[in-house]
Amino acid sequence: MNELAAFDLPESDPAALAAGTALDPLETATIETGQAMLRAALQAQWAVVDAQCVAMYCRQVPPGQLRRDRHRPITVASRLGTLQLRRQMLSHWDSGVRVRPGDQALPIRRGMVISRSLREWACLLTQDVSFATAARLLGWQTQEERILSPTTLCTLVRRHGAIVRIAEREAIGAYPYQAGGSLAPVPLVPYSTPKRRAGWPAVLSNAVEAALAR
Repeated sequence: MNELAAFDLPESDPAALAAGTALDPLETATIETGQAMLRAALQAQWAVVDAQCVAMYCRQVPPGQLRRDRHRPITVASRLGTLQLRRQMLSHWDSGVRVRPGDQALPIRRGMVISRSLREWACLLTQDVSFATAARLLGWQTQEERILSPTTLCTLVRRHGAIVRIAEREAIGAYPYQAGGSLAPVPLVPYSTPKRRAGWPAVLSNAVEAALAR
């Protein structure tokens, strides 16, 4: 076993024990320490993955053509909070081109990486509560007050909503319906047809559809 990091566990306060108020600070300190331990473990595992990617890339290049450059960290927002993952940078001697082989193990991104689990939490929470409330709940869960802003949550929901709509259209197009065959026709509504909300007047439904399209 390798020691990755050392963490001090919270000490018990005799006065708090006598007053019956020791549980809450112990719970808070234990969760914070646990999150720090999990972040250290994740960073250590990522270091192994990054080293493997670097080794694979080096095997594809003739010996002596690469030199190791500095490490460049990337910010990741996850269920464990925000952390930094280091990526080894390599430089080609002849062309001077710099590469980070570990990037192939990361999702396609623009800016900060947001883990899939955190994105799932964000999309599920915003189904029932506002973006601001969802941001607060995510802060409680990750022990980081502003891990994702309400604006970022709104962007995530819109992006994933578009992905779901595309998947739905592909699934409908692949449905094994054969005209004149044994399968009964499926009562599908064309995607281009706006959906009427139950109990809404037609003029209100049209206004909502126009606003959503904008």
